[in-house]
Amino acid sequence: MTKRIPHVTGLTVQPGYWLRLTFDDGLTGDVDLSGLIERGGVFAPLRDRKMFEQAFVDPAAHTVAWSAGELDLDPEGLHEMALEHPVAVERRRRLRLASLVKQTRAAL
Repeated sequence: MTKRIPHVTGLTVQPGYWLRLTFDDGLTGDVDLSGLIERGGVFAPLRDRKMFEQAFVDPAAHTVAWSAGELDLDPEGLHEMALEHPVAVERRRRLRLASLVKQTRAAL
């Protein structure tokens, strides 16, 4: 069985080198990219805050990208990182939605 790759559906740039990411499975979590950026190499340009703030969701790759898609990140790795810092408000909303779906199915 093939593992499904999560898709990034939304992002918000946070203070420092953090992004708040939303995925198509309902997860919203904060991701700290400072360690990646400190490594340098292809990520060195992201040290410039103005460059970092240009992050967007690439509609073709379904992940975080910069510079018109020239630099992007692995969505599976981002998903794992977001699981470490889930946003509680989104989590409660997902739980309420799951409860509502369960109640609706039971009523049918």
